Amino acid sequence: MKRLLIFLGMLSVLVGHGEETQWRSDAFAIWPVKTDFPLQTSVVSWSDWLVFMNAHSREPGVRAIINEMTGSGIRQLWWRTFGGGHCLYSSQVDGVTTGNYAGQGADFSKFNSLKEAVNFGHKLGLTVYAWYTPMEEAHGWADNVRSRYTDMHPEMSDIDQAGKVLNVPSLFYETYRKYKLDLAIEMLECGPDGIVIDFERLGAPPRRNNWGYIPALLEEYEKVHGKGGKPQPNDPDFMRFRANFVGMLMRDIAAEAKKRGKRFMIMFPHTALLTAHTDIETWNKEGFVDDFYMTCGWPFDSVTQELLERYRQKLGRRILPIQYGFFGTVPELIAQGQKLASWGVEDITWFETTYLHGRDKYAIPTTLACTPQCEMVSPTELDFSGGGELSVYSSAEWVLRYGDAVLGQGKPGQVVKLKVPAQAAKGRLSIAAKLPPNALAAGVGLQGVAISQSGERTNVATDGTWTSGEGAVKTTGLMGIPPFLAPLDEKGDL
Repeated sequence: MKRLLIFLGMLSVLVGHGEETQWRSDAFAIWPVKTDFPLQTSVVSWSDWLVFMNAHSREPGVRAIINEMTGSGIRQLWWRTFGGGHCLYSSQVDGVTTGNYAGQGADFSKFNSLKEAVNFGHKLGLTVYAWYTPMEEAHGWADNVRSRYTDMHPEMSDIDQAGKVLNVPSLFYETYRKYKLDLAIEMLECGPDGIVIDFERLGAPPRRNNWGYIPALLEEYEKVHGKGGKPQPNDPDFMRFRANFVGMLMRDIAAEAKKRGKRFMIMFPHTALLTAHTDIETWNKEGFVDDFYMTCGWPFDSVTQELLERYRQKLGRRILPIQYGFFGTVPELIAQGQKLASWGVEDITWFETTYLHGRDKYAIPTTLACTPQCEMVSPTELDFSGGGELSVYSSAEWVLRYGDAVLGQGKPGQVVKLKVPAQAAKGRLSIAAKLPPNALAAGVGLQGVAISQSGERTNVATDGTWTSGEGAVKTTGLMGIPPFLAPLDEKGDL
């Protein structure tokens, strides 16, 4: 699938240069992306950034993360809405446990991180999805970021094959399904482009095939299938029957997403299409899922081209792999991305941004998606008959021309202010740029005015379409100081 996108973004290496130039709302950044490389997606666990990455809370923290993603070549993000049983935005749903990480100074009940991520991500041209883990009431182990819902509703606890009460609610119960649906509706109301349901995370204790032995459920199963007693956990009919209660929730969330013109996606472990909680084949046949993502770890040996093709044939649609963890070297991971592209994969999901940032591996998506060098030409001719003023900031070495005349040049990470002498004829601006090896971001920021002989001033930043050898490059003006060119203030304002 051919794509050409704009990279609006610089990483933190740009911070500290904002005072040298007052970047206006009409500044913009441009960079062409390889037309033959898949879309790159990444997942943001803001709670992990706060705990492991010493990130800021509220607007500055959200915007700093999204800013880095934008500059690195990632064009789509999934924003985490739950960490185990703790909600990571200011939910108003009755019974929810909202995260409060006192040691990191983050009280999620005071700030809607999802809405901020959506608004700011959209401003920088990203597609933003809510990433929802409805199967979790605790994360990793039973007392880790555990919700209060389990204790509030012991009457809905699941039961395993041995008769043990598991102290985790079952989606067999309509009340529990409605609670999970209300949360999904609330997420959709925050304005994301869609919602991703994660079936990799099955809670703590994890939901297994030997769950779902609730007496009322077994009675219903006997009525439908004529089988009494306790079926085996891996009985396909019994797995589908139990998974259908999860499917009820999935259908309802998908309907709410469709009602709002949003996409609905499901991610599932590569090990099985059918479990007691997922029935991928049936859900696929019903047609309410827009995309299926398949999780796998490093190395990618567990997910081969043959497995992807087998699932494609079985489901009659594309399956998108998720790269979980970054335990190889940068060259290995770049090679992995190139291999996936050679398989015809249309979307590579890097899971997740803390691994990219913490290991300085933002060079991976940048190297994969960006052309190492390019020349970009402005959409319209400009009148510099009275001279002009320009400011340039780039992650690459660059040369700026007006027609055949060289106006200036610079190195990565330098603000260059240019006084443009009077030009005899109208012409177009062009920027030739070359990224350094392992660049962590791609983009050329430009602002300024062209002054005519009569003194008329024209902003060089437009909403028009620049062109390059890679095709069209859309330019974007942002409100206030573009954060990829200057630091945010202490309140997180642009």
